[in-house]
Amino acid sequence: MKSGEMPVAILGCRGCGKCLSSCEFSALVKRGNEVRIDYSKCRECRRCIDFCPYHSIVWVD
Repeated sequence: MKSGEMPVAILGCRGCGKCLSSCEFSALVKRGNEVRIDYSKCRECRRCIDFCPYHSIVWVD
């Protein structure tokens, strides 16, 4: 993985916000109708992946 790339991504977010409380590092933020990842706070713990009921948060290899 190149420097600056993160292996977690949000694809097709529906904006339900159920994942927001899953991140103990506050790396998930709601912007408008979508949740975004603040990569400066993300620690790649993958906990958010399990919280998304639509499987929109994915681990990218």
